[in-house]
Amino acid sequence: MLIRTVSPQTYRATAEIFVDPRGLQVFENELVNGQYDANAGVNYVESQMHVLLSGQVLTRAFRALEAGGNPTPSGADSATPAPSLSATELDALRRRISVSRAERSYIISVVARADSPEGAAQLANAVVQAYLDEDVTSQTNIATRLTDNLQSRLEQLRLRLAASEERAEAHRRQYNLVSTDQQLLVDQQLTAAVRARGEAEERLSAARVRREQLIGAEPATIMTLADINDQARLSTLMDRLNAAREEYASLATRLGAMHPTLQSVQGQVAELEQRLRAEISRMRDAGAILLRQAEQELASATAAVDRLIAQSAEARESSIELRTLEEQIRSDRELLASFETRSREMSEFARIDSTNIRVLSMAYAPEPGPSVLGVILWGVAGAFVAALFGFALVVLRVMKDLIFPFGERIEAGPRPGSLNAPRVIGPESASP
Repeated sequence: MLIRTVSPQTYRATAEIFVDPRGLQVFENELVNGQYDANAGVNYVESQMHVLLSGQVLTRAFRALEAGGNPTPSGADSATPAPSLSATELDALRRRISVSRAERSYIISVVARADSPEGAAQLANAVVQAYLDEDVTSQTNIATRLTDNLQSRLEQLRLRLAASEERAEAHRRQYNLVSTDQQLLVDQQLTAAVRARGEAEERLSAARVRREQLIGAEPATIMTLADINDQARLSTLMDRLNAAREEYASLATRLGAMHPTLQSVQGQVAELEQRLRAEISRMRDAGAILLRQAEQELASATAAVDRLIAQSAEARESSIELRTLEEQIRSDRELLASFETRSREMSEFARIDSTNIRVLSMAYAPEPGPSVLGVILWGVAGAFVAALFGFALVVLRVMKDLIFPFGERIEAGPRPGSLNAPRVIGPESASP
């Protein structure tokens, strides 16, 4: 009874879980690279063995047992973290739990010891369930923290992109770097100005030729140089002038020089000639005006080309800085789009458990049986009692051999004829 009191019965319960280091492929760009070689996979599983004995997992398991629950692995997560255990409590709990890995496998065995079969099974299952819950909580916390960091970074990237766009727009306005159809507006204006200057040169050349022709040409030739309206007026005047001259010539042969009719016709001829000369003079003046206008247009077009050439050269120099700003804008936009995509992925990743952890067997209450320690103690006690009894027998035999054989030799004495028989000297044996 004393031995049974000092050696209480201890029960063991074992739960097994499978930890696949490869995980599950949920997104193209996972948060953590789950591709491991053989050695890295073993290292990962052994690291999870240490996690099973970590303070957070054991604290969660202990609080679950305190609440009176007998958890079964389901992946549910506790809303609030449990208060941590003390170092003494954690050491005591770790002494009741052992974790091992089967050779050449990713299977982890969790062995719990307790004074009762139900307690051992509950403790083993509580540790496994706490490990699963802690893994889910860790993944959720990581994804939530990354999402918050990404959101904060997104705001900074949006502000930086807006500042880059504002600097680029101010630079465009300052140097007139507006572009359409992949070409700067100043270059388009320069092309148009060069074309306009060429047209002005052509008009100036035509105006000079027209001016020279109008100065030295006859009225009949001038009429061919005039436009449609001028040609109609000149043709009318010349027809009337020819008719008046014919009438004057006809009357001059029949009437005297002082005849009123002849003088009237002569006045009409003079008036028509004056009008014709005035019309030709007007056309010549118009040609001179067109020549001056063509010269002014050419000068204006040349000045515009020179001004736009200077602006284009300045724009090309400043466009280098503009391209740098635009490259910064493009980089900021791509980075912002990447962060936005990753942020959306993280918000969804927080709701998905991508780890590949399965419970192969839950811990069940073991059948009551003799304790190994008790058997050892009973064996040691029996051996001690047997040794003590044997020692007592040996002591008694030695004592008997030391006491009783000496008395017998005194009483019996030596046998007759013995060489060692003592010689007795007395009156009977004395010589006569």
